[in-house]
Amino acid sequence: MYKVALESLLLITVIFINVLVAQENSAGAAVKTQSDSAKVKAEQILKHAREAISKKIKVEDIKSLLINIKSSEQFVVPTRQNQVIQGNIETEFGLILPDKIRQNFSGDYTTNQSTSILVLNGDRFSRKTNVTVGGEPVNVDIDNIDSKEQNIARLKYDTFINIFPVILDATYYAPLEFRYTGATESKDIRAEILEAHTRNGAKYNLFFDAKTYLLLMMTESWTNKENKSFENKYFYSDYQEKGGLLVATKII
Repeated sequence: MYKVALESLLLITVIFINVLVAQENSAGAAVKTQSDSAKVKAEQILKHAREAISKKIKVEDIKSLLINIKSSEQFVVPTRQNQVIQGNIETEFGLILPDKIRQNFSGDYTTNQSTSILVLNGDRFSRKTNVTVGGEPVNVDIDNIDSKEQNIARLKYDTFINIFPVILDATYYAPLEFRYTGATESKDIRAEILEAHTRNGAKYNLFFDAKTYLLLMMTESWTNKENKSFENKYFYSDYQEKGGLLVATKII
């Protein structure tokens, strides 16, 4: 399994966008009221955030997306005496919401070059991968390592991670319910924090600028089967209008 050793820098361009009932005691009622209030406030912040990124098109009117992502990554492979692998990657997501995804992936690594085309159409899935070393094709059966269900789950996750910061809607590929948890300040920036949990135990925290409602940071944390904790942090900046939306074109 690869472990991310250094941060990944993503430059994103949106190319095209089409458009049994129980009696509650007073303590329980108070907790429920607080929880409901936190959910309502979270929805209010998300509403303001979607309005902030809607320029020439409203987020709720989007029917399809084409997103191109260029990134640089560096990995350490523990099973190969901690070999360091660097790569420049270009990924294109073409989506017709909610259940049609085409992902074109091209990676130029220090050890090999690879391309993949993944297509999900409802419950139908296909994947084709080619790997070359020094220009010569290598016979590897990457496409059949994981089950169809695992491949679909990974594609949906990759899609969520990449399109959620663009349209701020998690319902398509990761149905999250957010709640407001408070605010934090750093230097001259105040951020409102929303939190959500997935069914498999992953937790997300979203930090929105309290003035502009633009997404500043997202953290993703989880614990694996060996009870080891992990965390990813995504920092969003350089917002520019792309395809009628205000989009973070730089992600670290």
